[in-house]
Amino acid sequence: VTPLPIAAGVLHDFEAPLESGEDRYGISLGFSTFSDGKSPVSISRTDNHPARPGEPEGNSVLQLEMDVEGWAGFVSIFASDAMDTWVARDWSKLDGFSFWVLGSNSGTEMYVHALDNRSRCSRSDDAERYGFEFRDDVAGWRLITVRFDEMTRADVGNGAPDDGFNLTNVHGWGLGTLNTRGPRTFYIDDFRLWRDPGPGRVSAAGYVLR
Repeated sequence: VTPLPIAAGVLHDFEAPLESGEDRYGISLGFSTFSDGKSPVSISRTDNHPARPGEPEGNSVLQLEMDVEGWAGFVSIFASDAMDTWVARDWSKLDGFSFWVLGSNSGTEMYVHALDNRSRCSRSDDAERYGFEFRDDVAGWRLITVRFDEMTRADVGNGAPDDGFNLTNVHGWGLGTLNTRGPRTFYIDDFRLWRDPGPGRVSAAGYVLR
């Protein structure tokens, strides 16, 4: 299937249900969670959350509930309308992404991954991961802004290709954490793709606060 070219703009605003499905090999598509096998994690949509700066009335967000000993999180794998076939997106004309996250200054190590190219005729989730790490060190909402050229390859042991971050066959994105030291609730909103925003928008650390 030819990758769909994607323009800058909000990719997920979480106003619609979190769609999910499976391909013919039983691999989860759309939104799903992952974990180390001992760390409970769940996702849902909610309009009952602490107010986000600038949000419209009745705004819905993704609620991420977790109690992580090792690692856990969620992914959104791009699929056909029927949610039964992988359909890659072409992000090569874009420069990065941003999203809002509400934390609690817990110190939890967090990461966001872009799922890049897969092997030909793959029967598993062997998409190559490129990641950016940050920490829950703010109590409240903030805007995380990441440039693609700040992301580095993350070897997650899934037999992924190692052919560079070309962005022409992007299969999804995800967010996870390491040890949360107890139950935590995070809220995520407005995952947005962007072209170069101009000087001064991105901090040296790779994210800005709002």
